Amino acid sequence: MTRDLPALPAVEVLGTSDLQSLMFSSYILLCYNAHAQLVGCLPGSAIATRADINMAKATTVREALAKWEEKSGEKAGETKAVRLYGQVPPIEKMDPSLSTLTNCEKLSLSTNCIEKITNLNGLKHLKILSLGRNNIKALTGLESVGETLEELWISYNLIEKLKGVQSLKNLKVLYMSNNLVKEWGEFVRLADLPCLVDLVFVGNPLEDKHSSEGTWMDEASKRLPNLKKLDGTPVIKPEVDEGDGES
Repeated sequence: MTRDLPALPAVEVLGTSDLQSLMFSSYILLCYNAHAQLVGCLPGSAIATRADINMAKATTVREALAKWEEKSGEKAGETKAVRLYGQVPPIEKMDPSLSTLTNCEKLSLSTNCIEKITNLNGLKHLKILSLGRNNIKALTGLESVGETLEELWISYNLIEKLKGVQSLKNLKVLYMSNNLVKEWGEFVRLADLPCLVDLVFVGNPLEDKHSSEGTWMDEASKRLPNLKKLDGTPVIKPEVDEGDGES
C-alpha cells in the first residue's frame, strides 16, 4: 500500500529552445521519481509519468495553513511570518483563507502553481510577499497591500505587463527576474514607485536585449533615477562638479 502520489510544482523554462525545454522537463521528472521513492510515495519498482503527476489534487491554502501550524506549533493568525512555499501537491489558488493572517508581515507562497494574486485584503500588516516560481501573469491584486508592502519577490513567473504595480507606494525592493517584460513602456511603470531602491530584473527579454548591447545599466538606471541597486550591482551615479554652473 503506497501513499498518494504528490504533484510536481510547475517549472517554467524561459528563453530556451523546445529541445532544451523537453530535456529539462525529462530531468525534472527523473528527479521527481527519485524523490517520490525516497519519501515512500512510490514503491521502488514504480515509475511516475507526467499524467500521474498532473492528476494529483491541488493543496488549498486552508490545508497548507493547517500543515504549517502542525509543523511549526504556531497559530497562523497570530504569527508574523508564514511559510507556505513548495507545497506537495502545489497550491493553485490564493483563496480567502489568507484573510485569517491578520498579523502576518512576511508571507511566502513561492514554488507553487499560483496563476493569480488574490485575497490579500485581510493582511493589513504585510511587508514582504514571496511569490517566486509560480505561474503568475499579472501584478493586479496587490492594491489591498499597497500601503504596507515593502518587498515583493516574484521572479520566475510569466509577467509581461506591469499594470497594477503603481499601487505599491511604499515598495522598496522588487525581485522580478526571469519574467517576460519586453518593452521600456512597461518598465517605466516602475518609476511610479517613489520608494523603490533595489530592483532585480535580469532574465527578462528587455534586460537580455540591452545587456547584450552593453546598455542595460545605463538605460535602466536613467529611467529609474532613485535606484541604488540594480541586478545586485550598486548604481553609480555620475558625480556633479560643484564648480559646474559657476561663472
